[in-house]
Amino acid sequence: MADTLNRGYPYPLPTADPDVPYWNQRLAEDVDTDVQGLYGAAWVALALTNGWVAYVGGGGYYQGLRVRDIGNALEITGTVKSGAVGSIMATLPTTHRPTWTAQAFVNTSGGAGTLHINNITGEISYLAGPAAPSYLTVNVRIPKN
Repeated sequence: MADTLNRGYPYPLPTADPDVPYWNQRLAEDVDTDVQGLYGAAWVALALTNGWVAYVGGGGYYQGLRVRDIGNALEITGTVKSGAVGSIMATLPTTHRPTWTAQAFVNTSGGAGTLHINNITGEISYLAGPAAPSYLTVNVRIPKN
């Protein structure tokens, strides 16, 4: 059995099963839903292309790439691996594109890398960095205007 706090977040009653990972996951999902409601933004998962695949490992990072609008900004997060330098890793939906083309620095298994985000086509390309990284972590916020 669970009870809720004033924002509707679940927490276990003393008689509930002390499954900490379960309760942490429930709380994280509810908080994320609440934050999305505040900003009016929902995460959109991006389809990976050209040999890029979701990084599955530790660290608690989102596996794959996702995008959302946060106020006047575009936020892209996730962890991927295995693609080639110069390749397109994903394409942003038309509803989630920046006002202008942008470049962003990312962290990879071999050091820093650079992404190119095309405002017209929505293509996210791995512009520069180590070849076929065993992981590439994206945490980018781009102003929309």
